Amino acid sequence: MRRALFIPVIVLSLSACQTIPEADNAASIGVNFDFEARHACKNYGGPFARTSPKISLTGVPAGTKHLAFTMVDLDFTSFNHGSETIEYKQAIIPEGALKTYIGPCPPRPHRYKITFKALNADKALVLGKGEATRVWPK
Repeated sequence: MRRALFIPVIVLSLSACQTIPEADNAASIGVNFDFEARHACKNYGGPFARTSPKISLTGVPAGTKHLAFTMVDLDFTSFNHGSETIEYKQAIIPEGALKTYIGPCPPRPHRYKITFKALNADKALVLGKGEATRVWPK
């Protein structure tokens, strides 16, 4: 008698890994910001600053209803410095408006990249994106 070989199959859901599609004519958004002492940790030992810098955006496309924000330390990528989606109201994001922001606190100069994606009303299409990188401490 022949025995059947049972091989368990594991199905993984990749929904969390999916990215939002980008419009064919996605705009290039200009991102400008500067870190100041109040946006970073105090005395390089913490605690982390929670006040995001003022950020100016240019070229935000028509139809933008939300902005997806991320901040990454390019020299220590495993630490999450902030990621959230906010309602788009104006091209100036006021100081302190990003609630998940965790300011830089490196032992030596690091490069920090802030990225914004402009999203449509149902957050299902990227209408534009932009990024800027700054070093802290200067």
